[in-house]
Amino acid sequence: MKEKQTIFVLGKSESWCSAIRRNFGADNLSWVLDVESLIRESSSSLGAIAIVEFSPDELPGICRKLDCLFNNSVQLRLLAVGDSRIAFYKPLLNAAGFSATFCGFLEVPALVRAVRKHQSSATVKSQTIETQVWADLPWPTAASDRQA
Repeated sequence: MKEKQTIFVLGKSESWCSAIRRNFGADNLSWVLDVESLIRESSSSLGAIAIVEFSPDELPGICRKLDCLFNNSVQLRLLAVGDSRIAFYKPLLNAAGFSATFCGFLEVPALVRAVRKHQSSATVKSQTIETQVWADLPWPTAASDRQA
């Protein structure tokens, strides 16, 4: 059975928080207060996704702090949301490790599609390393105890 990935939310405005709650209410949401708690909480969640809302004034500080997640081993996907002013900063956000930027509430359906696509493709395994190795062996009888 595939585990449900956590959706971390760093939301600032009531309107974005409400839109996220309405569209992802059935998912495993984890609300964080700041970038430091996002980094700390996401470090133990394989296949998680983070929706980060910010204004352009906060952009340099947030990108600098989230730079440690770039090319991260836990497959945390970063998505940026905000008002139309952040569209200008898409290249900087991509360089900082954000997969996509959503500039306004008309893009909420695209945000939902991006989250669902990540959830369907992220590899989240609750097996031990030994079990994964035995399951991935190239010959079918190797994983069965009956043949040993």
